[in-house]
Amino acid sequence: QQLKKLGKFPQNLRNKGVKKIATTIATNISKRVQQQGQGLNRKMQYKDSYKKWRQKQGLNTRFKTLSANKNRLWTQFDITKTGSGYRIGWAKGEAKNIATYNHEKDPFMGLTREEEKHIDRMIHRIIDKGLSTL
Repeated sequence: QQLKKLGKFPQNLRNKGVKKIATTIATNISKRVQQQGQGLNRKMQYKDSYKKWRQKQGLNTRFKTLSANKNRLWTQFDITKTGSGYRIGWAKGEAKNIATYNHEKDPFMGLTREEEKHIDRMIHRIIDKGLSTL
C-alpha cells in the first residue's frame, strides 16, 4: 500500500525511490545468505555428500552460503530495470540455474519479516520526507 503512495511523486523521484528500495532488498538477501546462511524459513544446510566434499576443499560447511566457485554466483546477483520496476536476482546462465535449484531446496529469495519491517520503515521515510532522503 505504501508503494502506491510513491506513485504520486514525479517520475524521476519515484524511479529513484523504487531503485533505492530494490537495492536495499538485494543487499539484505545477499548479506543474510552469505554471512548467516539464513534462508526465509531456516538456516540453509548442505547435503551430507556435498558437505563432505566442501570439508575436503577447506570451505565453510556450517551453513549454505551459495558462495562456491569463488563467489561467482553473487557477482552476478543484480537488480535490473524492468518497465516501472526492478527485477532482483540472476538474469541468466549457470548462476540463475544454481540459484533456482538452491531456492527450490532452501527458499532464500524474498524478505524475512524483519526485512519487510525495515523496507516498510524506509518507504514511510521516503514518503514523509518527500524523497529528500535519496
